[in-house]
Amino acid sequence: MLTRILLLFVFLSNALATIAQPKKPADFGYRHLRMRYQRDTVDILVLSKKGEELTRKPVFFFAQGSLPRPVILYDDKGPYRVIPIQMDTLLARYHFVVVGKPGIPLTGDVRQLGPGATYTDPKTGVPPVAFCQHNYLEYY
Repeated sequence: MLTRILLLFVFLSNALATIAQPKKPADFGYRHLRMRYQRDTVDILVLSKKGEELTRKPVFFFAQGSLPRPVILYDDKGPYRVIPIQMDTLLARYHFVVVGKPGIPLTGDVRQLGPGATYTDPKTGVPPVAFCQHNYLEYY
């Protein structure tokens, strides 16, 4: 009996730890690439049709707006659309590429973000310093 209770406790602990962890781009089918630019590390997300990740195709590059928003937004029902286009149709012809913003996480649960799904530093309540220093057109 004690063994069963212990196993149940271990199972529930692992399940709760998994739920509490922030999601990663791979959880949504994206490949996460990192590249050096100037003295920064730039996060690049690539979404391809399943099974065609290595197939040569044109790239559809999406440039986000200027707000400090994560690339992938989600809630308990699943991910939000990154762009207002049917992704299956797009991925049939292109690889979808989007670049993360400096200092902003790649994914974000909208229930934990600010107004307009914006990210702020939990300690200061303002966008991260890295974002503020590099949020200008010439940097992108």
